[in-house]
Amino acid sequence: MQCFITAVLLFNSCLLVHSAEWALATYHTGSNCSGAGNADSNNAFPLLLGTCVLSYRGSSPAANVWTKAVCSATSVERKGYSDDKCTVESTDTSLNENYGKPGCNVDNLLLTCTAEHDVAVSKAYMLPDGSTAASCIDPGEVGERVMAMGACHTSRDNTGVVGLKAACEGKTVVMNKYQAWDCTGTANKFFTVSNTCATGYNANGWLALKSGCGFSASSGSGSTGSSAMLDISFSLIVTLLLGRLMA
Repeated sequence: MQCFITAVLLFNSCLLVHSAEWALATYHTGSNCSGAGNADSNNAFPLLLGTCVLSYRGSSPAANVWTKAVCSATSVERKGYSDDKCTVESTDTSLNENYGKPGCNVDNLLLTCTAEHDVAVSKAYMLPDGSTAASCIDPGEVGERVMAMGACHTSRDNTGVVGLKAACEGKTVVMNKYQAWDCTGTANKFFTVSNTCATGYNANGWLALKSGCGFSASSGSGSTGSSAMLDISFSLIVTLLLGRLMA
């Protein structure tokens, strides 16, 4: 009985988590991808695999470009598509990229495709200096930004290469910055992403959370209607089972 209750609780948790596979990139200082990692950075990584993402929102629906990345034995590749199911390749190939093969590549770039992390999705806006959150209106959305929760990756700031790692605090994504490339040591809050639009990676790039960390923009709360019903149903089941166990 106790095992069954544990299974029910775990099943309930899994239903409410959006997890996916990501490709990760590590630049090494030594030959054949040896030595210290993350000697450089690539803003495309962590790269979400197998999921269609609105990477560019044009002035009309026909100009939109979705992208999907796939990993095979010979390549880690991203392609652009003209539909939100990523079935029709786009004539705009500016977002197409072949990053190399899984394993060690030129420039001592090590690519892996087996990392699994929860997904957070935000609307992305490109706004001029002096903008406010009120300027984040949907016609001004330039695409979506996806974040791998808990995945250490690198970026560059005015000090050089730094480590970044996202975490959930309530229904908010917190992007923490580390001086260490491997995200060890003291974490400093870089930016946050919530349902209130705010600056993200740079002063002109604004982000507003669409989903992740228990938040869903469609409902304006942490659970969709169906998820909330699942929570209630599982809570009732567990309550009844616990009652029988204690009787």
